[in-house]
Amino acid sequence: MLPSKAKTTLLCLSTQKAQTGCKIFALSATSKAAEQQTLMDDLHHRNVNGDAFEDWSGNEIPIAAVGDGGIRMIDGKPLLPAQFFKHSQSSGTLGQWAEANQPGSAAAAINTRGEMIGDRYSRHASERHPWPFVILEMDQRGLRGTVDPKVIEPRRLSTSLEQKRLVYLQRAIDFLRVASKDESRQFVKRLERFHLKETDISTPNLRSQPWGPDPYTL
Repeated sequence: MLPSKAKTTLLCLSTQKAQTGCKIFALSATSKAAEQQTLMDDLHHRNVNGDAFEDWSGNEIPIAAVGDGGIRMIDGKPLLPAQFFKHSQSSGTLGQWAEANQPGSAAAAINTRGEMIGDRYSRHASERHPWPFVILEMDQRGLRGTVDPKVIEPRRLSTSLEQKRLVYLQRAIDFLRVASKDESRQFVKRLERFHLKETDISTPNLRSQPWGPDPYTL
């Protein structure tokens, strides 16, 4: 728990539109924050001192809400660079980010491919049917479902987060392949505290399913 005198400001990004996937979003944001030390130091300084947060043009960002313990909540889109929005599931969020930042920001390269954030979104874009869907059958291969397209319109969203999860899993596998026995034991021991459950047929593989954006594999 945080000390009673701790000051906290929540930056609302609106990148996550599904009810699941929180850990991958958090892990990705943490890794990006580590690459932006100067920016993070400035944000922490403003938070600790209770200073106002300003956008690129010097305009104060209004406080959206104040929670228990004086926790401030503000729109974080004017404060963070495009790298923090690479996995945004909504193109609308990217549009809001572009409007909140310096003109031309959306045209900057965000990865080694030299892609702009809009191009990257398009590369990962897919159409998914939202919940609820009609379950036709359930077997060892997973849920088999269908939807009536006249009732539930498909939504276009980015599946970038799903690919990032696979990247993190592959990194863990690569580490375990070369790690010593002691390192492997320590790695597994750290995982035990999370009380992980085995995957079952209620967690379908999104790569082979037409629905979303709220299946458990997000």
